[in-house]
Amino acid sequence: MLVLYSFWEIASQDYEVMNWKQKLFGKWSWKRPFLSLLWIYLLLGFIAYFFGSKLVFPAPDSGYVKDDTRYHAMQNGSVAKIGYTWLKPSDDKTPVFFLSHGNAEDISAYDWVFDEWQNAGCGVFAYDYPGYGISEGTPTEASVNESAEKAWKFLRETIGIPAERVIIVGRSVGCGPSLALAQKNGHAGLILISPFRSAFQSVTRVPLFFGDMFPNEKVITNISTPLLIIHGEKDRVIPCSQGRALFDKSPSNQKTLLVLPNCGHNDIFDAHFEVLLQTMTDFAKTNVSR
Repeated sequence: MLVLYSFWEIASQDYEVMNWKQKLFGKWSWKRPFLSLLWIYLLLGFIAYFFGSKLVFPAPDSGYVKDDTRYHAMQNGSVAKIGYTWLKPSDDKTPVFFLSHGNAEDISAYDWVFDEWQNAGCGVFAYDYPGYGISEGTPTEASVNESAEKAWKFLRETIGIPAERVIIVGRSVGCGPSLALAQKNGHAGLILISPFRSAFQSVTRVPLFFGDMFPNEKVITNISTPLLIIHGEKDRVIPCSQGRALFDKSPSNQKTLLVLPNCGHNDIFDAHFEVLLQTMTDFAKTNVSR
């Protein structure tokens, strides 16, 4: 009798566990995996759509202050303040690099790059996105593109640099505003360092969600100026295949793809700085003189 009672007690406990699981998860069916995937997709899509800008633009603490020597602030239009740096070229014929930087850095991260460009005789203009450095505002695709346009207008009209001397340079997320800018404005050439097909595809690799930002793969089909794409062979953040995809989509008849071996996304300047500097400088001087 005791054995039967123990068996019944164990069976009752198992039934309660099974009943609890069924209440929580429901009964198993072939539909469950598909419904689970659907809910996961909807959740990720919700996060991407409503919080995409925060994920794409993780602004760090400012690495500099306004000193009116190296770092300045322009007041322009609806964007209250845009931080920028301006290093003059050696003469009125040499190239000027116009830089849009990566997503987790501000313009101060490129000080040593700017110095090398200036030592090579080139000018440098770089600006910060809203919420980066001393720039005011909130970074979104629209506000970043607007800041790029404001900075471009400032370089062209206030500083007085003609478009045929300007090489537009985008690094990582900065390839988005660089391509948007290049599509609308005349320029001497375009350099993309570690570019991506679109913001979300840099993570998903394929188009999955609504509200994607910076449709670079589409925009580049409208730009036929000289193009240089540089990508790290072992880039795990933005695979080199995305740089190749943009290169293939470009209609330019003067385009170069430079794949740098044994480097990824964040060490590309450290691993191959001399090659990068020489390649970009040669590209700029060739196309500005042309």
